[in-house]
Amino acid sequence: MSEEHKEVGDSILQFLVRAANKENFNVELTLNVGGAIVTGTMVSAKDYFSSLSERFEGGNEVADILSEQFAKAGEAVDTSEDSKGQFIHMKEAQVYCGDSNPTPSKGEVLWRGKLSAVDGFYLGAASGGENETSKSDEGKDSESDENSADERLDHLEESIGELVDENEEKVKEDEEVSEEKAEDEEASEQKNKRKSRSEKAKAKTTSSSKTKAKKASEKKD
Repeated sequence: MSEEHKEVGDSILQFLVRAANKENFNVELTLNVGGAIVTGTMVSAKDYFSSLSERFEGGNEVADILSEQFAKAGEAVDTSEDSKGQFIHMKEAQVYCGDSNPTPSKGEVLWRGKLSAVDGFYLGAASGGENETSKSDEGKDSESDENSADERLDHLEESIGELVDENEEKVKEDEEVSEEKAEDEEASEQKNKRKSRSEKAKAKTTSSSKTKAKKASEKKD
């Protein structure tokens, strides 16, 4: 297994990350990372850098420079490591470390982590000790949430299917390239063998001619 594959982590989670980056859809996730729980809404790398850039807008000179750099990073996502799905990005993130009180408990937090550092995950957000939504509101919105969740899952299934097809096509292309390379190497090896035999035959003929010439010279003497 190559170092690149070791670095990536869970292939299903990578599908989700790549789908989010490609299709620009959001999905609630809960991650197990080194004994801690990270929960929130997964977003595309581009949205992450865009939101990060907005946080620094309108500040001092240093803040403006940071805002500009984050904006450029978002524009370059398609050609960076983020396009390969090696990092996961979350908004409204909260981190639980062994108790029911998340860190931070308030505010919209952006979170970024290495996909290879995630030990496990499940779809949906974890709820802590405090819940800002009342039970009556939850009951009122439950049907709407279920429909929204079904739509997201349908979209997710479609995106994963496209990614699987892309991977299969890439594997097929790599196999074809490998076969062509093997054929070229075999043809080159056969050519070198023929050349070597030809050179040996030529050298043998030259040596034989020299021997005959030497013998003929000796007879004359």
